[in-house]
Amino acid sequence: MTDEEKSPDWKGYGIDQAVVEQWVRTTFGDKMFESKEERAARVLEEAVELYQVFAPGNRAKAHKIVDMVFDKKVGELHNEIGGLIVTLLAVCGNEGLRLDEMANKEITRIKSLPGDGFRKKQRDKADLGVSMRAE
Repeated sequence: MTDEEKSPDWKGYGIDQAVVEQWVRTTFGDKMFESKEERAARVLEEAVELYQVFAPGNRAKAHKIVDMVFDKKVGELHNEIGGLIVTLLAVCGNEGLRLDEMANKEITRIKSLPGDGFRKKQRDKADLGVSMRAE
């Protein structure tokens, strides 16, 4: 797969995916960006944080959901990415938000902050054994 196929121009959809890729590579290094397990771990972390917003006291249910998923057959990458995006679109619709606006707001926020804070958080996660070490 070429780099162009890996990182399409999402500007037509209101999101510049290449900007995010460059930010991750610059902030954490190529190894961190290219690790499939690391990228998936960060998606899981964000999904759990989103669940926590809506159900802050329901840790036990979150653990049940993780167990339920791991008890099933492993899914297909394209289906799971599509399912994640569709689910995010539904959450945004339910909250009266736009996915592209939320993405761009977060991209603007993270780009405005110094990388050192993100790298420290990453080191803390690595110390807990839930992330790899940045370069």
